[in-house]
Amino acid sequence: MFLTALLQRFYVWPPASVADKPIVFVPESQFRRLHQEIQDKLPECEHEIPETLVEHGFVVQFPDHPALRPRFLGRSSTRDEYNEMQNKIPHKSKDTLSVDVGPPDDRSLAAFKRTIEAAIEATKAKSKHAKAKKKEDRVQRQQVMTRQLKRTERYLGLRPRREKGEWRHRRTQKYKS
Repeated sequence: MFLTALLQRFYVWPPASVADKPIVFVPESQFRRLHQEIQDKLPECEHEIPETLVEHGFVVQFPDHPALRPRFLGRSSTRDEYNEMQNKIPHKSKDTLSVDVGPPDDRSLAAFKRTIEAAIEATKAKSKHAKAKKKEDRVQRQQVMTRQLKRTERYLGLRPRREKGEWRHRRTQKYKS
């Protein structure tokens, strides 16, 4: 089952003090529609979108100043299309909108900076969780591989076979020392 949702993508350049790459967004309504489509296809998941998404930086409210609002990037339904669009984002120096409308006031700029910092922090937290999950999976694979190796060694006579009680006794002795 593959989802073929056509999502609109928007980008925004954060202040240079916050990040040096643009951030790409999807409208909240499209995200919720995609989530609902997943729920319809996989009813056993029963996953709800928490209402605290705004607090954690996943839902972003932008200031009213046009220079601080996201710009339309395009529509994509695949990862390849998304990557291609991301590579075509105009560089910050070539963005002429901020020149046309004038600079934002300090209050709007400060609110924008806080919003972008929260969005970046949410992305980092997601990345940390993914790294921890990968590490856990790698450790489990290594443990399985070690058990299989020891079993093979016992089968080939390279490792002595232990009695059921002996293994536990050795294990507890190891921790008592």
